[in-house]
Amino acid sequence: MSPHISRPLGMTLIGNMLASVLFGVITVQTKSYFSRFPQDSRWVKGMVAFLWLSQGLQVILTLRGVHWQAIRRRADPLLSGPQIWFHCWYITSNSLVGPCSLL
Repeated sequence: MSPHISRPLGMTLIGNMLASVLFGVITVQTKSYFSRFPQDSRWVKGMVAFLWLSQGLQVILTLRGVHWQAIRRRADPLLSGPQIWFHCWYITSNSLVGPCSLL
């Protein structure tokens, strides 16, 4: 694996590991929220569920991208074909998670 490809893949993998750990923390907090505040409105509960799902989607798509590039394609840029559907979903998940996490 060439250094100009392995470095970004390594950084992405480390970042995704940290994001997975933080997603576990968010999952515990979400479960705690739903059990402690059952009287909250459906809108608030829906927003919490939406944020949890979109964060999970972002972690899954990032992990899928690293797996595709590092494992399936062995980090060879010549073997990488177009993955238009993956990039569209990844950009969508990032655009949803970013602004919504400011709420």
